[in-house]
Amino acid sequence: MICVKVHLLAFLLLNKFSASSAISGVFLNAGTGGYEEVVVSVGEELPRSSCPHIIDSIKKSLTAASQSLHRSTESRVYLDKISIELPYSWTEADCRTPLSTACLPPSNPRTGDFIIGEDHPIHGTFPFTQQFQGCGKPGEYVYLPLSFISSASNSSQPQQHWSSIGQLIANQWARMRYGIFADIQQDSDTVSVTSQQHAHCRAKTAREVVYAHADFLQGGGGGHLLQSVNFTVPRFVLLRQQAPKYVIVLENSQTMNMEDNWSRIRTATKKFLGHDLPDMAKVGLVLFNEAAHLGYAVSELSPDAREGLAYSIGNKYDLSPSTSSCVRCGIEQAVESLQESGNTAQGAVIIIISQGSISSFSLGDEKDMLEVAKRHSLQIYSISLPQLPVVDVNLSLERLAYATGGESFYLTREDTESNLAIYVKLINTFREIQARTWTDAPQMIHEAKFSPHSEGVYENRGHFTIDKYTGNNTEFMVLAENPGESYLKSMSLQDQRGNMYSKIMDNMQNFHIFSIYKVPFESDQNIGMNWSYSLERLPSADLSNTHFVQVVSHPRDLLENINIRIWSNLQEHAVRLTGSSPVILYAEVSVGRAPVLDASVTAQIQAINQSGYLSPTITTQLLDNGNGDPDLIRQDGIYSRYLTGLPVEGRYTVRVTVTDNYGKAFAPLKVYGEPTRSCCIDIQAKISNQKLGSFTRMKMGDSFRVHNTLSAGEYPPARILDLKVQTISKSDELEFTWTSPGDDFDIGKPTSYQLYYSKNPTAFYSEQNRIDVLESFSATVPAGGQESRRTRIPAMDKTVYYAIIAVDQHGHLGEMSNIVKALVQGRIASHNELKTGARHSAAAIASSTTTDDENSFLNGTLLDVEKPSTILFYLIAGIVGFIVLCAFIVMIILVAFRHRRKKEPTSIDEEDLASNGSGGEGTSLEAPHATTLEIAAMDPETKHFLLGNSAQESMIVGPTHSSLIKDDSSGESVLENPYGYSAGGAGFHNQMLSSAPNNFGWSASANPYMVTSNPYVYKDNNETYATIGGSYNHHTNTSQDSYIRGGFQPTYARAIPKNLRNQMQNQQGQHIYSNAAMIAARSSPNAHVVRTAQLSSHLMAARSSPNGSQASIASSRGTVTFQTQAETSMASPDSSDQAPTPTKSILKKPKPLRDDVDNLGGARDDTLSDRDSQCSQQSHSSSRNLYNNSRGNKNSL
Repeated sequence: MICVKVHLLAFLLLNKFSASSAISGVFLNAGTGGYEEVVVSVGEELPRSSCPHIIDSIKKSLTAASQSLHRSTESRVYLDKISIELPYSWTEADCRTPLSTACLPPSNPRTGDFIIGEDHPIHGTFPFTQQFQGCGKPGEYVYLPLSFISSASNSSQPQQHWSSIGQLIANQWARMRYGIFADIQQDSDTVSVTSQQHAHCRAKTAREVVYAHADFLQGGGGGHLLQSVNFTVPRFVLLRQQAPKYVIVLENSQTMNMEDNWSRIRTATKKFLGHDLPDMAKVGLVLFNEAAHLGYAVSELSPDAREGLAYSIGNKYDLSPSTSSCVRCGIEQAVESLQESGNTAQGAVIIIISQGSISSFSLGDEKDMLEVAKRHSLQIYSISLPQLPVVDVNLSLERLAYATGGESFYLTREDTESNLAIYVKLINTFREIQARTWTDAPQMIHEAKFSPHSEGVYENRGHFTIDKYTGNNTEFMVLAENPGESYLKSMSLQDQRGNMYSKIMDNMQNFHIFSIYKVPFESDQNIGMNWSYSLERLPSADLSNTHFVQVVSHPRDLLENINIRIWSNLQEHAVRLTGSSPVILYAEVSVGRAPVLDASVTAQIQAINQSGYLSPTITTQLLDNGNGDPDLIRQDGIYSRYLTGLPVEGRYTVRVTVTDNYGKAFAPLKVYGEPTRSCCIDIQAKISNQKLGSFTRMKMGDSFRVHNTLSAGEYPPARILDLKVQTISKSDELEFTWTSPGDDFDIGKPTSYQLYYSKNPTAFYSEQNRIDVLESFSATVPAGGQESRRTRIPAMDKTVYYAIIAVDQHGHLGEMSNIVKALVQGRIASHNELKTGARHSAAAIASSTTTDDENSFLNGTLLDVEKPSTILFYLIAGIVGFIVLCAFIVMIILVAFRHRRKKEPTSIDEEDLASNGSGGEGTSLEAPHATTLEIAAMDPETKHFLLGNSAQESMIVGPTHSSLIKDDSSGESVLENPYGYSAGGAGFHNQMLSSAPNNFGWSASANPYMVTSNPYVYKDNNETYATIGGSYNHHTNTSQDSYIRGGFQPTYARAIPKNLRNQMQNQQGQHIYSNAAMIAARSSPNAHVVRTAQLSSHLMAARSSPNGSQASIASSRGTVTFQTQAETSMASPDSSDQAPTPTKSILKKPKPLRDDVDNLGGARDDTLSDRDSQCSQQSHSSSRNLYNNSRGNKNSL
């Protein structure tokens, strides 16, 4: 079968790029204007039964795309030769057409220029281009969903539909090929300032970038544009991926046994051929020294072939005595063996294992073998085992491997490493080559090393997780240095359920591998299982008991597997660094087609320096933050970082470890609705972000050489490409946010930033002398963090453009950032702002209305706008000063108030007191000044004193909420009143009048000194209050009841000092009742006279009492209750039933009154403390106020 060969010019172009980055091998035929070697890769996930339909849709859509590209480029280029590469499992019967064999093996599912697959998890049915570099640099591939390219089949106007599809595909092709970020059909001379095209291409239009590409310039980048050409329909070739073909070219000279390495080389090669490679692979063996011969003919890996290959690799006694090496001879023999027996060398993989000395491969050999490799589409890998120091290095062999899309590996053993280390490095290298050349390759999940010891039995433990994407053909391997004596006393595996497996299996002992018998890794119930292992290691006198633990596993499903690809921005294997061209490392992490987000991607970089020794390992974290430089797009699954800390000249190797980042990693994956809920949820596949669980992957990257090094200070900060701005209208400010770059590109922290502004957006990239610095300020956040800055608005009612650059400590400036714009409308100052002098607002308004200010802005002079911090300082100072002044005034008033209290009289005139009289039953109070008494009674504080202790004068008609204790003697029922007042009834001794609400005070439950031992109490909402029946001994309650029924609302209860409780009880000989007596209504016509009579009665009783003074004072300090001795019908002249009475919330504590009279009816008791006196201040002041008012107004009644 003849293989379709890659065109020579395409192969030369491919050599410029790293093979693992999957850069396209497309080239332009300048004579015809047609692009050739365009590869379309069809995804394995598509149904093979749809092969004819898929092929037809590809041909029609790409033909339309070629026509659109021809029109958009003014008839200069089009798509000419297109290869459609079908999956390996598809047959000619499935596609109903003959298929040719593809030249290269399916080393990666994304090697095509166009990829045809299912709807993308993020982009859905729309095409997109995978871009990871900046403007003018090629992308990776164009993804075309099958539903997109086949949608025209169901259209009523298919011709127009195909034309639209072709235009969209042509736009994506232009993005991938020319490195633009806008549609090529955009025929405008300008580009939007805020677009990606403007930011990445520094204000150049898409057409400008396209026509500056080397494809359009005659002479390879110089001269005139290509001439117009006629359009030609593309030529399509159908290919089928082939099984991999390997030829091992193994040096067998005596030098290969230095440090006893041959046995390890032989064992690792036999493991790769006899155990690792798939059965479908074709493998041959070539042995060479100063000449080459065929060790085993290329054949499919049957059991007999595996055994024959193993026997063809002799032991160390079979090595050639020659010390010469001819790598060229080995390559030529490999190509010859591939062409024998009807096979073809096209697309084969050649693995060269040699000493890698300079003399083994010359510059002439490199040139000749490169021609052979291009002719046969060979992919060459080189494994060299030099001795330390590595000074005898063959650079020609390195370059050949790189030029053919392969890789070169140097395996060395340090002095502190055992011989087992070389063997482990060999099997890891073979595994890496297999992963690069075949999709179904084992993946490293866990690796650990345990150092040797000479005494005691060591027990070593570890753990690993078989995630849900692996678990197929999982191998737990313990590698021992000496297979005959493993120094393993015991080994065990335990899952997280507690199941233990400990039977050692040694069927792979010849490969230095020991395992455990029948561990159910592949069981469905063990998906995502966390395993722990334990090793008991015996001592060794010669320290030959080094052990390695490795866990490798194949993917459960090739369509949903965690894939990792690593590449760099280098276009050559060996480079010379400059401040503007550092090394950028990229790593793509994906699950199927979906990007893996928030994963931890860590790169370990190690160099062999010019002296031939290994340098310390450098560790750096790759990021997917979308800062634009170098990470182009945020959360696209491509992690990147600048490598600015390369310490030495030499050859660098890269190893990447990817983990789930402590459970944070997720990916947009398919989910399906529940069939039982199909009425409401589509049971078709949906896309949702799903956590990936715990996982670990380790992969080797490409090597590269550095001819020079740069110190840290020679790199500038990275370019900022995510600058954003928003307006803070309240403070007339702008807030800028961006991702902080580093001091050296994206490493470290910059020193400062310079924020620029201009009225002309094109000046930032082309006329920087026309832009002005708005502000310079220090950096605060290291690389990768979010930085922000607020600054003043330079002009109102104008569209102003802004950009920023970073500055490092050495004065190096980063490139100009993307441009943002802001238009702030001037606001009209309010009356309060003008009155209070809002200087900041006035200045901001003036900046947009004053002609001089406009001229100064255009000239680059910043306006003198007062900073908000200054206004805030004056505002705070004024508030503090006002508070201090108020405090000073209050202190003066308090001092004067206290001084005045000490000088006021403390006794009551006996005549005045006697003139009020004491009314018995049927008598009335001869109050001479009714008006004054009425006014006094209307005073809220006076009413609080009078009515707060006079619950008997109130009678309310209506229900109450009070739950009163039932009087068994009278049989009267309990009444409820929602306002806390008692209902009128026959059980009362006093005639109650109509009420008016006045709810001074609190509930008695708020009084911590409430006496609950009084038998004459009532209950209100589970709270206990004192009744009126048990008053002082000089009052008489003529009621037949021993207590007063009714719902009485208590007033504010003042605390009884602790030191007076016992004293008051002894003096009065009764319980101390709470002054939380019941509030009565205030709207009765006789309310004021009754209250006055109550007051006079109490005062006279206080005078006539032997301990009147003491009793009055004590009662005022503790609890006060008043009770009239006779009914009265006297009413105030202006009172009426309809007269409104002011009310006060019972939840509000009354204000304290000034104590005008310290003692009632006598001298002040000096034994009372100041604190006790203060407790009775309110009761005394109320009595004195009413008494004084009644003296001065004797004729009012």
